[in-house]
Amino acid sequence: FRTRLHFTYDNLNSKMPSVIKIHTLVESLKLSITDQQLPMFIRIMQLGIALYYGEIGNFKDGEMEEPTCHNKDMLGNITGAEDETRI
Repeated sequence: FRTRLHFTYDNLNSKMPSVIKIHTLVESLKLSITDQQLPMFIRIMQLGIALYYGEIGNFKDGEMEEPTCHNKDMLGNITGAEDETRI
């Protein structure tokens, strides 16, 4: 497992980087997920994708997310999706 971080700053005095790049190399990965863990893993992946695209975490004070359920639309026809939407 190798990870490289690349930070780009606007100028020499900047304290926060303007760009952060993360490169990861995994030569081999063995993963085992049980039927019970599959819906949880899918949900974690959905949250990661939503965070990446800025769909979560951008709410102002006092502002709430609309209580609509997007899980089934995002999952499509993945096996185990029905179990997660029931939870």
